Amino acid sequence: MKRRPFVAGLGIAWLAPFSVLGQKAQGARLAFIAQVEVPWLVDPLIAGLKQRGWVVGKNLIVDTHTGERDAQRVQTLIAKLVDQRTDVIVVVGTHFARAAQRVTKTIPIVMYLSGFPVEGGLVESFARPGANITGLATYSGDAFFTKHVSLMRELVPSLRELGILWDYLPPAFLDKEAEFGTRELKRAAAELKVNAHLRRIADSDALEKALSDFEQKSIQVLYATSGPMNGAPGPGARRIIDFALRRKLPLVCDIAGSLFRAGGLLSYSASWIEAADRCASFVDRILRGANPAELPIERPSKFELVLNLKTAKTIGITIPPAMLVRADQVIQ
Repeated sequence: MKRRPFVAGLGIAWLAPFSVLGQKAQGARLAFIAQVEVPWLVDPLIAGLKQRGWVVGKNLIVDTHTGERDAQRVQTLIAKLVDQRTDVIVVVGTHFARAAQRVTKTIPIVMYLSGFPVEGGLVESFARPGANITGLATYSGDAFFTKHVSLMRELVPSLRELGILWDYLPPAFLDKEAEFGTRELKRAAAELKVNAHLRRIADSDALEKALSDFEQKSIQVLYATSGPMNGAPGPGARRIIDFALRRKLPLVCDIAGSLFRAGGLLSYSASWIEAADRCASFVDRILRGANPAELPIERPSKFELVLNLKTAKTIGITIPPAMLVRADQVIQ
């Protein structure tokens, strides 16, 4: 577990660990929990809270916890946060929300990013989540994966064979959540008459087997989710990039994270700026007395298309002009 005081990107503000802070008068306490360090999420969240009157070092205390994947250790951490009288717990991932809820039924839990909290059985409904969890459902929506597959078809009009590296799996993700997501992705491919060769990537052996299989199936596009195996910098991500570049395959990612930046061609995901602002809104309302059980879970309203022209040139593919015009960001 990596635990660090937060240094704000818009001006330096030091936050001591909770143990050395005094009583409630020193400010509201917020804990941020994620698998890896994500300054591109933390910094805009702090900025969004500042806009709403919550200023680090004045009336807000933030502690970030990253680098932990073991569910039991996460629950131990959350138990400590309960003892320290944390006011709000912000989590990146539905699995962390579930781990937090197992420990506390009273401290509000805000999902900054999540997969399918309703379909996965975490909350009762979008309109009234119930209990102490609310926040953002980043992937929910019938058209999310349909949009991804349609973008792939636009890139490769002859697309018939799609290779999928899916690493949103337990224990990092809920069982029902993973089942729902894979089913929806395969359904979206079938609607466009694309054969989806979906492989669940739980470890490096599964990744090697999947890529070897894709060699034989002559896939035309490679799609990779951005979980702990694919998305984190390391040998797995490098193996995926090497495979895609060697085969001159368009690599499509569900977020513009480290895997995409290392050699992906296209990413399509919720806007992190909007997500940060909405997350800050949830935290603000809760700190001012709102009941999380009565705050509807929100789906993203703004998505961002990011294209990498350098990768396109490397693999010898021409991105359609209409797609370039629509792109929110183009990496040269």
